[in-house]
Amino acid sequence: MYPWFAFGHMTPYLHLTNKLAEKGNRITFLLPKKAQKLLEHLNLFPQYIVFHPHTIPHVDGLPPGAQTASDITVSLGKFLTQAMDLTRDQIGLLPYLADQVLNMRLLTVELEVADLRLKCNEKNQDGSLKI
Repeated sequence: MYPWFAFGHMTPYLHLTNKLAEKGNRITFLLPKKAQKLLEHLNLFPQYIVFHPHTIPHVDGLPPGAQTASDITVSLGKFLTQAMDLTRDQIGLLPYLADQVLNMRLLTVELEVADLRLKCNEKNQDGSLKI
């Protein structure tokens, strides 16, 4: 999992990761070092979920030490986005993630479709939501 560097994104991703790990899936969760310290208590399946912290590279305009959206004002978000883009090299060092990244993209599409169905309130004959 590679969520946006905001706790409002990382926390739900971690909840989803716990659900996947509960089924026996092994997941690598990519996040800034600072965020790991604040989220590791939410990792319910450490035998299946591996946190992979990475260093946030310096970007002109991003305050020193800023690692998450809570460290900056909204107007500086573009610099955090640039820094996130620059972490590609660190993630590229993890060749075993190739399949997981593909699976994550497929899962993201599935979740978007499920979300659309929820918004449309589609239900099966037994009353359960179509997902």
